[in-house]
Amino acid sequence: MKLLLRTFYIVPLFIFASLTNGYSQGAASQDASGNFLVDVMVVYTPEATEQSSDMVDDIQRAVDIINMSFVISDVRMRFNLVHIAQLDFV
Repeated sequence: MKLLLRTFYIVPLFIFASLTNGYSQGAASQDASGNFLVDVMVVYTPEATEQSSDMVDDIQRAVDIINMSFVISDVRMRFNLVHIAQLDFV
């Protein structure tokens, strides 16, 4: 799953786990409210920086908006921004 937001991608990072030691055993992390946490890494191209004066702030705001949409929709999941990186490709 990846969502195109403006000119960067939000990519959920999933940990591959066996059935005996994975999500079926409750290994998925949750916050204090019981919401499932999904670690995400955001990558963007140099071209994206031309459209933003503060890429890190724009990315954080996008994650905040996604999380707010989860709250409004009663979705018990939250994105946890763990890494932001610029990739040098065209």
